[in-house]
Amino acid sequence: MSASLAIRNARLSPPNPPLADVLVSGGMIQAVEAAGTGAADMAIEAGGRVLLPGFVDAHTHACWAGDRLAEFEMKLRGAGYLDILKAGGGILSTVRAVRAASGSELAENLLQRLGLMLKEGTTTVEVKSGYGLTTRDELKMLRAIAAAAQHFAGTVVPTALLGHAMDPDQPHFVDTVVNETLPAVHDEFPGIAIDAFCEQGAWSLADCRRLFERARSLGPINLTAWAVLISGWNSVL
Repeated sequence: MSASLAIRNARLSPPNPPLADVLVSGGMIQAVEAAGTGAADMAIEAGGRVLLPGFVDAHTHACWAGDRLAEFEMKLRGAGYLDILKAGGGILSTVRAVRAASGSELAENLLQRLGLMLKEGTTTVEVKSGYGLTTRDELKMLRAIAAAAQHFAGTVVPTALLGHAMDPDQPHFVDTVVNETLPAVHDEFPGIAIDAFCEQGAWSLADCRRLFERARSLGPINLTAWAVLISGWNSVL
């Protein structure tokens, strides 16, 4: 049997009573009692600190390499997101850095970032791929996410962001993603969520639908899409 735990003298919301003991057993909260009355095998002294559920971060790109510090000055000069993307920056800048990094480097860097999130109270984190843009590099990212998750005290939920930027160096890029990358990801990570970025300069509405329809044909899978409003142009799935 697992040991029981009492978190003593914690502030809860709403604060009634002002301080309480929270009793935990078997990974579940069993009772909330008046401060100083809860009995358990082990105890943690909260000392009047607030006791909250862990935060859930449902949209992150925490797995990456490189930086975009040079783009900060471009933004200060008035360059927009699409301007930076057309100049080879933005997502494509990170793509180049991710491709040059090893899987172990990606995993180690991600684990450090997850540790910082945990210190701030985030215990469940969604982490996307999407900076590979090739079958090999998307799988490398997803493997790095899985490797980091094994050493994280919280929960990591991976997402395959296969519909991200367009790779100008790959002819028939959408065809490759739909017919090669997607099946390879599905084979190694069955049931993983498939994501797409529907926007000018990225994936069109037709491209996103094609990706999702192909994903559905492969079996049970989660589908998500996110759209950005820029210059009055909005795409909705």
